[in-house]
Amino acid sequence: MDKPLTRWRKSNQEDSTVQRYLVAAMEESGLCIAIQNQDLEYLQIMNMPSRWKAALDQEPDDASIFGAEFAGRLAKVKAEALKGGETKTLEMMLEGDLAYEFEIKPFIAGDGSTYLQTIIRDISLKKSTERITVSLLREVSHRSKNLLAIIQSIATQTARHSDTLDTYLRRFRGRLYSLARAQDLITDSDWKGAMLKDLIHNQAQSYFPDDNKAIVFTGENILLSPSASLYLGLALHELIVQAASRRFISNGAQSIAVNLERYKSKGAETAPHAHLVWRENYAGAPHIGMVNDQPSDRMEFEQMLLEKIVPASLNGTASFDAGDNSVEYEITFPVSSQK
Repeated sequence: MDKPLTRWRKSNQEDSTVQRYLVAAMEESGLCIAIQNQDLEYLQIMNMPSRWKAALDQEPDDASIFGAEFAGRLAKVKAEALKGGETKTLEMMLEGDLAYEFEIKPFIAGDGSTYLQTIIRDISLKKSTERITVSLLREVSHRSKNLLAIIQSIATQTARHSDTLDTYLRRFRGRLYSLARAQDLITDSDWKGAMLKDLIHNQAQSYFPDDNKAIVFTGENILLSPSASLYLGLALHELIVQAASRRFISNGAQSIAVNLERYKSKGAETAPHAHLVWRENYAGAPHIGMVNDQPSDRMEFEQMLLEKIVPASLNGTASFDAGDNSVEYEITFPVSSQK
């Protein structure tokens, strides 16, 4: 059976002309193509990567080009390719995250002789992409496990402080929605985390949709780590839900003040710390004592979440104080030096 036609060229072209633009096209392709005979004697090398060009100043062989160790590996693979008549591949990893793929294939030329073709490709970008993908998959798996642990803890604690199924479902759904909102910010930032002001707005918009001045932020708008974004998002959700109900009861028009300052102890080798303060002031509101009118189970869980669960998860400390007409929450935790 005749071999199907795989080549075509315009008639009346000189071989030298065809060869000239084929060589130019090959050089632009970035591929290195080397031809050897069955004795592994190099007959032609085109487009050799720059790191090995110096070896072409003399009659080249694999040892002089690639070094004795890799030449030994190449010799074995080339012998297998010639013996089996199959394409073989070999990868070379170098310092600086450089990687090359050697594709070795025997072929029969027009004179009936068998030759060996080696194509060398720079696969550094491909290998880098593979490493990043594997790292990201591991990170996603790790973060997924952490997120499931947080959800399990929320479910357990919410059930412990809920008298009825309806109460449990309402509170659990709200906290789960809070996590989802924080997770959206983390995902949108390519897993870098969330900016504090974005996190506050993100958690507040469902409860203060028509009042952008309900929460006034001052201080430094830092980038929170993914873990800090999730836990601090939970704390903010709890504060915002209660603030919304207190504001409705009191008919108060006062804004909620949130401030964050970052500091580092003089001469300390520890990471910088963030100090966040949340203040609600209902002085002069018509309903006196409204803060402490909250159901005891609700206040008990709110205080445990704010003073124990969240700061412990951030390796920090916190205090929560609900007076007759005011609320103050302070939390201090280590942060990255990145702004």
